[in-house]
Amino acid sequence: MKELRRTLTRCERLQSTDSFDACSLAELRTRRSEKWAIYPTDVLPAFVAEMDVALAAPIKRALIDAIERGDTGYAHPAGLADAFADFAHAWFDWTVDPDRVSLVPDVTVGLAEAGSVKSQAERVLGTLGTRKRRALVGRERRC
Repeated sequence: MKELRRTLTRCERLQSTDSFDACSLAELRTRRSEKWAIYPTDVLPAFVAEMDVALAAPIKRALIDAIERGDTGYAHPAGLADAFADFAHAWFDWTVDPDRVSLVPDVTVGLAEAGSVKSQAERVLGTLGTRKRRALVGRERRC
């Protein structure tokens, strides 16, 4: 029942946002980003992870409000980890400790940093004997 309730809530949220198809190809081609500006009209550029959808109304309002206030400097990250934890819990029923959230400038940097941390942990664990590794990591892996 909890899973159904969570699914319904998510569906209701999706229905309240702008439709994926609300932004036409003609509208996309008026955008100034490199993705839409440098290729001829017979090419459909699909190599960059840009948002090819209409901007959600609450985000649009927040941006307009910030511009009208002249608030265009670098944002301070205060509250972002808590906001992510709330989002993860509401949408995915995940429990996230905000103190363990790290901000990164983009997905690629985040993946590289995560890989680096994993590699460092593997190097440290690799120097330990099997018993000590199992004591630190837990019992044998189970499928």
